[in-house]
Amino acid sequence: MEVLSQVYVRTLAAKAGYLTSVPEPNWDSLDLRLQAGGDYRPALDLQLKATTTFPENPESILSFQLSIKNYRELQIET
Repeated sequence: MEVLSQVYVRTLAAKAGYLTSVPEPNWDSLDLRLQAGGDYRPALDLQLKATTTFPENPESILSFQLSIKNYRELQIET
């Protein structure tokens, strides 16, 4: 699933003219960095999740259970 989510986001980013990179090493549960061009190069670090199983009702909410470790890492102030 990790590869599926990365390929999807990389495709959208390339179409929009953004750069992507994979943080190495991945100590902070980050899967991908999305970066704009220009003088300041703003960036967004992402943790990605993917599924190929969808609810039968298209109006249902799609949720994902996140481990407490990943949740706490995403709360760290930078």
